[in-house]
Amino acid sequence: DGVSEGQFYQVLLHELDAIRK
Repeated sequence: DGVSEGQFYQVLLHELDAIRK
């Protein structure tokens, strides 16, 4: 895939933050 691990991790953190709220 063309998505780097760092990018994926950033999106993951963003999603987790959205779920908490």
